[in-house]
Amino acid sequence: MKMKTIFLKELKLGRRTLIICSALMLLAAAFGAVEFVSLQDSMDVIATTVADIPRIVRIMFGVDALPLNTDLGGYACMYYWFCLITFPFATWLGVHTITKEERFKTGEFLYTKPYTRSTVILSKMLAALVSILVLTLTACIGSVAFILPLFGGMALLPQVIITSAGMLFTQLIFLVVGMQCAALFKSNKTASRTAFIVLIFSYLVAFIIEYSETVDFLGFLSPVWYFNGPMVAQNGISLLYLLLAMAVVSMAAYFTVAFYRKRDLYT
Repeated sequence: MKMKTIFLKELKLGRRTLIICSALMLLAAAFGAVEFVSLQDSMDVIATTVADIPRIVRIMFGVDALPLNTDLGGYACMYYWFCLITFPFATWLGVHTITKEERFKTGEFLYTKPYTRSTVILSKMLAALVSILVLTLTACIGSVAFILPLFGGMALLPQVIITSAGMLFTQLIFLVVGMQCAALFKSNKTASRTAFIVLIFSYLVAFIIEYSETVDFLGFLSPVWYFNGPMVAQNGISLLYLLLAMAVVSMAAYFTVAFYRKRDLYT
């Protein structure tokens, strides 16, 4: 009952941002569909033009891995942009979930109630998990409703499902990394800065791997690369990266709980 109370309270406090991000996700899907419809007759020309753009630029805009004039290439491009919404959201949510009591000066109120710190942190983690699950489902629904009708209909549904699973796993990594940073650092700014540095570094490593095509061994440094959209769509989820993601999430969650138990919440 105690966990349920905190869990529901956390969901209520975070619903506004979740609604905004979900709306952005659906708008991105709808806008992408409109753009692809308007350009459908000239996709071959656009694909040729894109091929002439410097490769690093194509990688940065998510149009390098697969030809843009193919069904899977079109979906992979949209998936890339979905991730630019979901991954920062998960990182922000991880930090915000831990630090909101200190920023809003509600720690004293929360801990006058008969809740242990373990109960509080586990409830917060569960609420955050539900939030990223909702955002992932929104991305999946947006893809099915707006994107798939343009790219072969339901034929791409298996790729949408498996890449959405990869998106969820990656969000989970950034969520617990954000939580661990927030539990470790006393300053909210320091925690946010560190968590987003990890996110940016992950993208940088992923870009380097994709551009060089010779340093795949660096993949373990980048959660963004673990479930790379085009790679997962074509080859499925790598068992190695899945196990690595589970290990990262488990360790980060463990240290988050450990740091939070010792954290001074009243300064």
